[in-house]
Amino acid sequence: MTNSCSNVLSPKERSRSANFSFIYRDTPCGSIPVDIFNSSKNTLIHTPLAETESITISLQLTDDELDAIYQKAIETDFFNLTAELSAPYNMIHITSAPTGTYALSITNGEMVNSVFWKSDIITDLLFKEANQFLKLMSFIREIIVSHEEYQQLPEQITGCA
Repeated sequence: MTNSCSNVLSPKERSRSANFSFIYRDTPCGSIPVDIFNSSKNTLIHTPLAETESITISLQLTDDELDAIYQKAIETDFFNLTAELSAPYNMIHITSAPTGTYALSITNGEMVNSVFWKSDIITDLLFKEANQFLKLMSFIREIIVSHEEYQQLPEQITGCA
C-alpha cells in the first residue's frame, strides 16, 4: 500500500488514474451489507434490510462521477486513513446499537487504501478520521442512489429491526 499526503501529491496523483476503482460496502445494521458496489465490475449487490436474498444490478458511474469521488477521497485524506478506524481512548464513549459497519477500498494508480469502520462507538464529536470517512461514504452513497437503476430496487425499510 502506498500512502500519499493529500497536500503533497505528485502531478500524476492529483488526477484520477486509468486504473481508478473502488469497492464500497454499506452495512447499516447487522452483518449483511445492504449495498456492495464494485466500480471495476459496474455491479451493485443490494440486500434490503431484514432480507437475505440479494439483487445484483449493473450500475455504471460516469467519468464525472468517478472524478468527483476521487477528488472527495483526496479532500477527505482517504489515502492516509488507517485500515481500521477506532475512537481515541481519551474520548468519552457511548455505545450505540444496532451497530453499522462501513468499508471502502480505493485504488488509484499505485495509491491503494482500504478502510473499515464499525460505528458502535459514538463520541461527543465524531473523531476527525471517522467524520472524514463518513463524508466520503455519504458522498458515494448519494451518487449511487441517484441512479435510476438503484431507484428501481425494492423500497428500503427504514430503521434496523
